[in-house]
Amino acid sequence: MIGILKEKEVEKNRLGAGPNKIFLEERLLMWLEYMREYTTYFHTATKHKISESTCFRNCRTKKNS
Repeated sequence: MIGILKEKEVEKNRLGAGPNKIFLEERLLMWLEYMREYTTYFHTATKHKISESTCFRNCRTKKNS
């Protein structure tokens, strides 16, 4: 999973997106925990010591990405 995400991250950065301050591995773990436990973004964010909006931006799934 990390390999695929790293490829997408490089492609996204090449298109002009800024770097994410949260490590890719941490974002994957956060997303997997969110999907498994299906808690609110607030609880997931609190667990990882980030803001709720940052958690939302990193956990949302897009159809075309």
